[in-house]
Amino acid sequence: MTSTRNSPKLQITFALFMLGAVLLLLREVYERETFLNETLYEQFSIEKSDYDVEFEINHFGYLYRLDFEDETRVAYEFFVKTNEDNAYVVTYYGHNSYGDSPLREDEFMTLNEGY
Repeated sequence: MTSTRNSPKLQITFALFMLGAVLLLLREVYERETFLNETLYEQFSIEKSDYDVEFEINHFGYLYRLDFEDETRVAYEFFVKTNEDNAYVVTYYGHNSYGDSPLREDEFMTLNEGY
């Protein structure tokens, strides 16, 4: 009879591979969020302390939702993508308003077109 149990080496290798993949993803999320924060500060003088950031990955890319302390019913959405030169590009998607806010979603707008 042959054992169908996976070897511990294979399990450890798989666990290390998964850990490495998660660490690479977290690093990419951190770098993109840092670039978004720097872009908002350089172009609009918006401090990181003025908003909270939520992150998600969807089929369009890395989405960062910003909630400002002084606008509790609005969340601004930004995608941070890479261009052909493998540089980060921040795209403002629009804003989602909560409740009866009259704000509507805007068109896509690239914030750092010079990059």
